[in-house]
Amino acid sequence: MTKSEFVDQVADRAGLSKKDAGDAVDAVLETIEDLGRRRLVESVLDRYDSNVAPRWPRLRAHVVHGDLNLDNVLFDDTDRISALVDFGDVGHTAQVGDFAIGLASLIRGRPLDDVFRVARIAIDDIALRRPTLDDVFLTLTGHATEVAPPAANEKMPAESRKS
Repeated sequence: MTKSEFVDQVADRAGLSKKDAGDAVDAVLETIEDLGRRRLVESVLDRYDSNVAPRWPRLRAHVVHGDLNLDNVLFDDTDRISALVDFGDVGHTAQVGDFAIGLASLIRGRPLDDVFRVARIAIDDIALRRPTLDDVFLTLTGHATEVAPPAANEKMPAESRKS
């Protein structure tokens, strides 16, 4: 999300004009008293606008929760996820957004030396990859795909004849 898109959301949610919402975002930045930290936040926002925002529309997108953090996940007595709550931020956007929000929630408040360990576990566990048609078929049917042998009057593909 660019700063401009963020301003648009602030305007929509608060019932403000774009100019007033932009002024409100700038006012929030001005509340960061430490000048070095304020410049750091402004620099991150600027780098996001120039490096991430132009690429965001090309990322794989679908309907996302929009606020997938530990506060919005309910667990049962065995610590298994039983429900998700708070669908106020649902939208169609890059799916990596939910992962990023969830990851930030997992590392929030952890000691610095534990942050990378927890992040690595989460990243390894999510196993980000696009499922193959075989994966989808197995999930839907419970059966693996099978390749039928060629009929007696069919030639085998060249790749299959090599041993």
